[in-house]
Amino acid sequence: IEDERFYDHIGVDIKRTAAATINYVLNSGESSFGGSTITQQVVKNITQDKEDTATRKVKEMVKAIQVEHFLSKDEILELYLNLIF
Repeated sequence: IEDERFYDHIGVDIKRTAAATINYVLNSGESSFGGSTITQQVVKNITQDKEDTATRKVKEMVKAIQVEHFLSKDEILELYLNLIF
């Protein structure tokens, strides 16, 4: 499942983000999974920001929370399904 708590979070899944961060640190920068939500992936694909930094991730989280205020979960899911192959 890409984002099992999609209908429950505010655009950022703190639990999954924390787990991904811990996994990343424990594996010296190698991670078997990401912490991005569907909303964060929509933001990343719309902005086309390819920068691989913590700053980008924080900006992405803030934008995802903002998107959740303006669009319904179904609208976000529709965007996701039309953007992500």
